[in-house]
Amino acid sequence: MVFPASGAGKMNNVPIADSQGFGISSQSEAKPVAAEFLTFLHEPDRIAALYDQTRALPTDASWDGAAQIKDDLFKKVWENWGVNEEAVPYISNLMPVLFWTDAMFVNSQKIIGGEYTGAQAGQNAADVTQKWKEQNPDLVEKYQIWANDLQL
Repeated sequence: MVFPASGAGKMNNVPIADSQGFGISSQSEAKPVAAEFLTFLHEPDRIAALYDQTRALPTDASWDGAAQIKDDLFKKVWENWGVNEEAVPYISNLMPVLFWTDAMFVNSQKIIGGEYTGAQAGQNAADVTQKWKEQNPDLVEKYQIWANDLQL
């Protein structure tokens, strides 16, 4: 999908690379093995198998989707919004975990369940954000730098 066409930020109307990511913890005692596993996942036959078995469009720029996709709709999606230099990471991967668990999950469940109004969900998100900022002052500046880079 693409971000809605509104506002003036750099992510405006840009495709989102919706993917689940794997990484190697800086605390890992098996970094070389983990790196080998990640390399294995990006081998051409593994990437092709992901598509063949699930029809999920791989978010790997080395995959030749134009040649492998037979379905016209998926081909059009790949051509218009497939992995490209403009795509932005899946937003949930960019949110602090506390915000994801205590604001996004809670708010969506309580709104659907009729327990929260939009204003209540907004207040909860603000409260969770403030709590995260107090617990992570070292990361606040890094998020601000990132956010500023998204503006025109």
